[in-house]
Amino acid sequence: MDPKPSLLLTPSRLAGLELGRTLLGQLQAMAPTLPRMAGMTPAVGVLDTDLLLHDLKYALSHNTHTALMIAARTGLLRLYAALPIWYEVMQHIDDRAAALQWDPLRARDVWLTCYAPWIYFIDAARLPLTHPFVLESARRDPTDVQTAQLVIALTPDVFLSCNRKHFPGLQPVGEQWLTVSLAYRDKFLHDISSMDSTLMWSISCGIGLNLTQELVRSITSLDRRVFICVGIGIVLIAVLASLHRPTREAIVSGAKDAWAGLTDAGQTALPPLLDLLEQAAQRDAAAFYARRVLSAVRRVDAQPCVVRDFAATALARTDAFLPVDRLQAEMTKWGYATDGSSAAQYVRHVLRGLPRLFREDSHGRWGLSVLRALPQAAST
Repeated sequence: MDPKPSLLLTPSRLAGLELGRTLLGQLQAMAPTLPRMAGMTPAVGVLDTDLLLHDLKYALSHNTHTALMIAARTGLLRLYAALPIWYEVMQHIDDRAAALQWDPLRARDVWLTCYAPWIYFIDAARLPLTHPFVLESARRDPTDVQTAQLVIALTPDVFLSCNRKHFPGLQPVGEQWLTVSLAYRDKFLHDISSMDSTLMWSISCGIGLNLTQELVRSITSLDRRVFICVGIGIVLIAVLASLHRPTREAIVSGAKDAWAGLTDAGQTALPPLLDLLEQAAQRDAAAFYARRVLSAVRRVDAQPCVVRDFAATALARTDAFLPVDRLQAEMTKWGYATDGSSAAQYVRHVLRGLPRLFREDSHGRWGLSVLRALPQAAST
């Protein structure tokens, strides 16, 4: 597909990303603490089938990566979906081919290579049906239950669904989904650009500092008599040049040529520099507008209520597996209050009771039980 990102994400950089990899991951590989120092916390979105089909149709009809998936590829928007959605999209690619006017083979290829690798799929089939919003969704359309369960468990910043009728109380974005997708793209491209600039500036400053230290060390190691001899030589050359008319004229002519060359270089370099400044101003303006849009649709009133949801909400915003003590620290940011010394044991008990939602690694650390290799496995 032809990637048409806005100002920062060049086609080569977008095409260079391996399946499932993100720009944030590239930056973290070079500077692991940079996103945390820059205050960049990924936003979380939950998807449903209808919105994915709408977005896929736009990608196919325009032969371009959509704003939603560009935002996902920055790594600052984490997209989650219930496991049945993967199969539903695959089924509807064939069932709705005539209505959506696309080639099923091409649509399936785009789904497997440009969408699925950047979506975290979770099997929420056996989560208890206790929340009233989930029960209402189950009454209206049983196929939407797992999506509603994820919205409750992960406390997403945005629920990316066009269907307001089937998800009462869960605040789906509805018809605004395209505006919201563009806002996420513009904001996160701006954020990634800022981190890029910070990283490059840090590297340049580090290299410059090291070179300066080496130069100072080399100069201070020289004998003082060397400087005296060099200074005397420069003075003698200057005096002789001023007394010799051809040499003096050659120096003046060379200075004029050098000034003319610098002037030409400045005139050549100025337009591209002004273009870069204009692009930076456009990025800033787009990011400012995007923040206003996202603040209007953000699910600010949604808060986790039980230990399961506190843990899932915290883990949804990190790629790392966390030990229970660190997980509890992240849960407290969402209002979780630890209850005595047995709190860690209780959290561990809850996590182990939901193996389809949480997974423990060999070191006793915990993460979400997400499926990322599913597209490759299912396509064989």
